[in-house]
Amino acid sequence: MIPFGLGTVYGESLHADHRGEWRYDLAWKPLAGFPVRAGWLNAIRTGQRRLRAGLEIPVPVLVACSTRTFRGTKWHESATLADAVLDVNHMVRWAPRLGRHVTLARFDGGLHDLTLSGPAVRERVFTEVGRWAEAFLGAGPTAPADGARPPATRRPADGPSPTDAAVQS
Repeated sequence: MIPFGLGTVYGESLHADHRGEWRYDLAWKPLAGFPVRAGWLNAIRTGQRRLRAGLEIPVPVLVACSTRTFRGTKWHESATLADAVLDVNHMVRWAPRLGRHVTLARFDGGLHDLTLSGPAVRERVFTEVGRWAEAFLGAGPTAPADGARPPATRRPADGPSPTDAAVQS
């Protein structure tokens, strides 16, 4: 384990026994989060390196985040209107590296978990996610750039391919 963690500010901004509006089992979601382990941290850093190189996700992607980051380690009211876990400016900066068709939606007053934000923000989040889904989920993969082929469809290693299944029918 790494000897640092999230701190309690984010958890306090959520839980009703502190400064939030939600009641949940703190054993499942502790105020300070869970211990930071070296393997978890390594996986995050590996994923961030891959993102910076470009992921080329072949379908439309929605990145939704707050408009503000809270960086404090002690409680302040501004933590109730910001992401107290991730730096939203980094999210905005690197979002275009996800793929060729990325939509960025920012929500003023949003918490890290946008759907746990205050009621007005939640309503805007659900409305925007619904609009985005209606507009893009039925559209299918984004056209490949520069004649590149889309990734092959995945199937179980021991199962027949879709072509084999069609031939056998």
